[in-house]
Amino acid sequence: MDSSEFDAKVVFQQLRSHSDVQRKMRPYKQRKSVCDRYAGELLALRRQGATLGELQRWLQGKKCRCSVSTLSRWMNKHA
Repeated sequence: MDSSEFDAKVVFQQLRSHSDVQRKMRPYKQRKSVCDRYAGELLALRRQGATLGELQRWLQGKKCRCSVSTLSRWMNKHA
């Protein structure tokens, strides 16, 4: 293939427009953790010495599913 047949700029623009069409809108809010709803309570419990496992069980009592790793990342960000 000759370089005269290949126009990188045109191909790039086609790929970019195809990516924009393929990109889906998410039906949920991005960057919103289930922990945010109970932020005050979680931080207060953690200050009292609650472990991540205990916080997870407390959230399960509130009908909120959250893994320990999610709680750990959320605590590192907010505490």
